[in-house]
Amino acid sequence: MQASCSGCRNCLPVFLGFRPFLNFLLYGLEKQYPPLAGFENLSKIKHIVVLTAWDSDNPTVPYTSNIGCRSSFRILEAHRIYMHLPNCKIIISGGKIGFQLMSRLLLLLGVPQNNIIFDCAKNTMASAANMKKILMGQRFILVTSAIHMPRSMNSFKKQKLDPIAAPADFSYGYYKSFHFPVNRPLIYYFPNAKSVMNSNLALYEYLGLCWYNLKTLFN
Repeated sequence: MQASCSGCRNCLPVFLGFRPFLNFLLYGLEKQYPPLAGFENLSKIKHIVVLTAWDSDNPTVPYTSNIGCRSSFRILEAHRIYMHLPNCKIIISGGKIGFQLMSRLLLLLGVPQNNIIFDCAKNTMASAANMKKILMGQRFILVTSAIHMPRSMNSFKKQKLDPIAAPADFSYGYYKSFHFPVNRPLIYYFPNAKSVMNSNLALYEYLGLCWYNLKTLFN
């Protein structure tokens, strides 16, 4: 029995590092909300909410090296939407460091300072609770990574809010159905450390969805 458990532990990293398995995990999350396209019916939207991700605060490097790739993709998507809806306010919700880095990028991209708002929140649920005080009864656009969007929409809707999903930072892509990758170079199918890391992120999101639903049942 002990040898069997040890074998499972040894096989798990290999399985998590298998890219088709990672793609399947990502597909289950990223297929749920399509990219935002078409702004004809969104002229009355007044707020874009973008969630911060993991960023660092190292004064020895430029701020562009501190901002994480997920935060960068999110803020670029928020800016893309803002270019279509320039009368919107952009609310950056999350940590102070993330706000400082993301707002600097927005300023660099030409968004006026008075159109950028900071909302301090320790996690996604706290962001949703804060937005309830500000945006109740209003439709608004919610920007976060595609892998994080199902949990985010779940949190915001539980607060009786009306967000419009605008996923960014797709890792697998938006497809109507999953297809096992074929005709790829042989090395594509070899387990690798990056796939292990991304599989862990995807599993974290699935566990987060389960936890949020359990909290709802017992609250």
